[in-house]
Amino acid sequence: LEHLLVENLVQFFNVGSHNHTRLEGADWNDGLDMAKENGESVAFTGMYAQNLETLAGFLIKAGRKKIEVAKEIKVLLAKINYESIFAKRKLLEKYFSKISVVISGRKVSLDAAGLAKDLKAKSDWMKQHIRNTEWLSEGFFNGYYDNRKNRLEGKIGSQVQMTLTGQTFPIMAGIARPWQVRKILQSVNKYLVNKQTGGIHLNTDFKKELHDLGRAFSFSYGDKENGAIFSHMVVMFSYALYKQGYTEAAWGSLNSLYKMAVDTAGSKVYPCLPEYFNLQGRGMYSYLTGSASWFMLTMLTQV
Repeated sequence: LEHLLVENLVQFFNVGSHNHTRLEGADWNDGLDMAKENGESVAFTGMYAQNLETLAGFLIKAGRKKIEVAKEIKVLLAKINYESIFAKRKLLEKYFSKISVVISGRKVSLDAAGLAKDLKAKSDWMKQHIRNTEWLSEGFFNGYYDNRKNRLEGKIGSQVQMTLTGQTFPIMAGIARPWQVRKILQSVNKYLVNKQTGGIHLNTDFKKELHDLGRAFSFSYGDKENGAIFSHMVVMFSYALYKQGYTEAAWGSLNSLYKMAVDTAGSKVYPCLPEYFNLQGRGMYSYLTGSASWFMLTMLTQV
């Protein structure tokens, strides 16, 4: 519990100039590795919001009155103004100063219901902040800010930029309202679905390298983390849709991977779930994938 509290509470306070979790060297995507100072992951802010809500639920379900945790964790439970980026950073500095060399080893007893309430309040704040600030008129969420503090998604110049990750986590976390999920599905179909293969791209073609975000966009479009049909995120998108009850769209997402995998003339691999399919529909890196476990989890618990 201490471990889970620390890794999620720290990120609640570890925010950039838009009050979202700092991207630092990467989130799930290690290709987003060039926004260390000012990058922000709106997508993972959504993930941490979901985690905090889940932890609050577990605390209530456990039915214990008191929970013992390391004394230093109390710093992360102080009451501050969540709108204040300065206050969040100051609190985080205070916490780091207490644990950077050694922790005391002392425990404190916390009221379990009070702790659950605190975690839920933080989760609710994060969710509402994303709803208030990151929904775009183009019909989807922005998922990232780069090292120049610029928004990645939406209409940038003359083109619309969109990522699948930026939509997966708001849906998964219940941030997206039903009307927003419907809009997102329309946008995914319009901007991310490959009309030839039926696969869903990880992102639109940004037409340029993004040295303020990451080396991923130095790959040719359709390869690796730059717009490939990336099994990992397609499966997570499907799971998110199932979780919120959009079964037809969710099945379409899963089935798109299956159809590409069994088209051996195009995929040029034995039927399996590779890391990604490229623009030609070829399956790449058959053994470098955690997607298979996500796929099985989705089949067993959702489908």
